Amino acid sequence: MIHDSNGRENEIDLVVAAQFITPEHIARMRQHAGGLICLAIDDSLAQKLELKYMHDILSSSDNFDSDSKKMIMGTAPYGDHPTFSIYINHKQTYTGITDRDRSLTIKEMSELYNSDEPKSKFLSSFKTPGHVPILIASQGLLAKRKGHTEMSIYLAQLAKLSPITAICEMMDAQTYSALSVEKAEQYAKDNAIPFINGKELLEFAKACKVPGIFDMPLIIDKLLQKKDVDGVVTLGAVIKGQTKHDEVIANSTARNITKLSMKYQKPVTLGISGPGMSERQAYARIRPVSENAVNAVQKIYNEIKRLSK
Repeated sequence: MIHDSNGRENEIDLVVAAQFITPEHIARMRQHAGGLICLAIDDSLAQKLELKYMHDILSSSDNFDSDSKKMIMGTAPYGDHPTFSIYINHKQTYTGITDRDRSLTIKEMSELYNSDEPKSKFLSSFKTPGHVPILIASQGLLAKRKGHTEMSIYLAQLAKLSPITAICEMMDAQTYSALSVEKAEQYAKDNAIPFINGKELLEFAKACKVPGIFDMPLIIDKLLQKKDVDGVVTLGAVIKGQTKHDEVIANSTARNITKLSMKYQKPVTLGISGPGMSERQAYARIRPVSENAVNAVQKIYNEIKRLSK
């Protein structure tokens, strides 16, 4: 479940990776969410399939006169452009609207991502109009647009899954409006479904990622040069190998990071597990080590401010 933000749609969507979709998922979305069940795809697949946004398709259509084109919504009330493209059914569906039919359409679309010839397979396997609306995520994802479409695709990428998802807005049958955050969080708790705050996801997306611990000092140096960066938290793990190489790298990196903290007079904390740990030990320490590092950088920053007065 993903909540975008209070300042945007302020809605919560149920999200399922398209490659794992089942009729049961569609039934849950229909019965427990109640919004529009959509299929979100990333921009790269949309380009391969030569799909366009619906507002662009209608704007360039010769079948719409100039007066009718005034109806076309290029910007939603909350400020973003709509991500709707065409509606489709898989060719093996009957009406296309049943839970089984829609799950088939969505699952078969997920197969296109790893296809050698996605467009030819798309044209031969799907029909339009249909009952599953395609949403195209913006190129650049959260850097360009901060909607459920982009957030769900970003999550799929983080999980190393095909960037294709099924999403559905959660409605409230008592208030006849979008389900409140409080009710959504309770639903998530009752049904053991992860609840993701969009703001936290956006903050995570801003995090700098490096291939290994040895690469951290260079990125930290660049970050500390920025006036709007007050401190840096490093997160990661150093796994024990067959030699003492992990200890050498970890100690060298720690010294370099300490030097950078002194150079720029800004706190840099080590939220890094290891060295000398197995993968199991490192995973077990991720949360406590990370939380301690975040708390430490905040305390050090406040103390530096106090001493600077």
